Order: sequence, then structure tokens, then C-alpha cells
Amino acid sequence: MRTTDKYLARRRSLTKGSRWQLILALICNVFILNACNTNTVINSVVGPVAVPEAPSDRKQLVLSVQRMLAQKGFNPGPVDGIDGPTTRSALRNFQDAKGLSRTAGVTATAYHQLAADGRATMGSTQYSSAVQQMKSDSMFFNQSYLEACGVGLLGGAVIGYISGDDSKEREKNMMVGAGVGCVAAMGANYWLQGQREQAAYKEADMKQMLATLKDENRKLSSLVNSSKEVVAEDRRKIQQIDDAYRKKQISLEEAKIQMAEIDDNKAHLEKTLANLEERKKNWDTLGNKVRANQSSADSKAMDTEIASLERKITTLKSELDALEQTRRVSAIG
Repeated sequence: MRTTDKYLARRRSLTKGSRWQLILALICNVFILNACNTNTVINSVVGPVAVPEAPSDRKQLVLSVQRMLAQKGFNPGPVDGIDGPTTRSALRNFQDAKGLSRTAGVTATAYHQLAADGRATMGSTQYSSAVQQMKSDSMFFNQSYLEACGVGLLGGAVIGYISGDDSKEREKNMMVGAGVGCVAAMGANYWLQGQREQAAYKEADMKQMLATLKDENRKLSSLVNSSKEVVAEDRRKIQQIDDAYRKKQISLEEAKIQMAEIDDNKAHLEKTLANLEERKKNWDTLGNKVRANQSSADSKAMDTEIASLERKITTLKSELDALEQTRRVSAIG
């Protein structure tokens, strides 16, 4: 008896209660996977709160505090490096507004209070909508196959439940929907592994295969668009940070803090691109197999979608190259 037949016989032997237990366990596991994945994304977006050391030079310390106060809307008076009454008043107003202990004028502690507040803001509320959208769009491509299958299983099971009119039909639809969801989430890797590996595919398999590839192309289009916005935004920020640093409006440490978000976005795009290229290799392998064993219509449709996927990946790589070039010539190391 083939492995597939054994599996079907085993599934038929399950009682109604045990099937629901299986589905419930599956959903619980998916929620665990999602929780782990969400924490990964949050850590990627927010990052550790890192506060630079306060400048050892007294004038540079006062200048840095004055600049940060001005950036936060607390007027320190002239940014001249002098710890005068206007600067001290602005510092007290900031500390009171944030519920922080007051200091005797500008000190290293005051510097750390201001710098920590700026880093916390950068990591939570000040991320642009473009960056948030890019992170969301790339989540699908940055999941492991196990995570992707788990998410697809849950989505398919929920749709199957909604589409049923009675308990038996819902149960059946949930099992079928969960399987289809896993296939869609895993992409080409599903057909290249295990029992699905065969000389030729059935018509239903080809339809599912093409539908999955089209869905990946749709998701990738959204990612390319949001990434273009992020790259354009970050290239402008690099220029602004460089200009402010050259004009001595911000210190090197402050410039590095502001540049950290851009470097995080660049690293995120690099990771996403590497994962996309791996998925593209899988589709290429599958495309070669379809070309050798399926009809010309099937292979043409597959080639068209794979070519579209490749163009989008090339576009994304060009965007990343442009960001890397701008970052490379920046005065901020």
C-alpha cells in the first residue's frame, strides 16, 4: 500500500472527536509559530535600545543636549555650548514632562535621558508607514517553510469551517482547506519534496501550482512597491543626516543613532532578497520539470509567471543596490 493510501486509511479510521482534537492541536501550534514570528518581527523593527556615551568634552556635551532639546520641542535658546538659564529651563521642562529626575543643569545623566528618549521613540512610534508596510509585505517571504505551512493550515482550516453548512461538511472542508493552505504557503518547495515528487502532474496539481505562483507574484509586487518607498525615504534621510553632521548640527554619535534605522532597513531587505532568490531557484527547478513532462500550454504559463517573478526580484535588487551606494558614500561610518 502506498504511503498516501495508508494516510487516507488512517484518516478515515479517526473518530470524529479525535479529528477535532487534531485540528485544535494544529491551530494551537500555529498560534505558537505566529507568536514566535511576531516576536522576531518586533525585535527586527524596534531593536535593542542603545544609548551612546555622553561626550567627554564639556562644550560638546552641552551642544548635544541643546540640539536634542530643540529637536524635541523644548527651546534651549542659542545652540552655543553654554549651559545658561534658558538651556536649564528647557531641560527642566523636558524632565518634568517625561517624569524624569531633575539634574543640576547639563550633565551626562541629562544627556542619557534625552538620548534614551529619542532612541525609544525611534523604535516604536516614529517608524514611517512605508517601513511598516515593507515589513508586513516581506513577512511571507521571510518565514521558514514550517512556519509558512502552519499559517496556511490555519487560514485554510478557518475558510473550510466557514464554507460548511453542517458539522460533517465543515469538518471535511477544514481538512481540505488546511491542506490547500499549506500548499499555497510553501510554494514550489511543496512539489519538490516527498510524495509530491513525480514525473508528471495532474491537471488539478498544475492549476494549484500556477495559482500559488501567481499569488507569490502578487505578494512580491506589493513588496517591491513598499520597498521603493522605503529606499527613496532612506536615501533622503542619509543626505539629511550627512548635511546636519557636516554643518555640526549633530554629533557623530547622534548621526549614528539616526542612521541605525536605515541600516536596519537595509539588512532586512538583504535578508528578504536572499530568501526570494532561494524561492526563485525552487520555481526554476520546478519549471524545468514541467517543461520536460507537461503540455506546452502548462510550461508556457509556468515560464511566464517565473519570468515575472524574476523581473520583480531584479527590481528589488536594484533598489537595494541604490540604497547601499548612497549609504557607502555617507560620511557616517
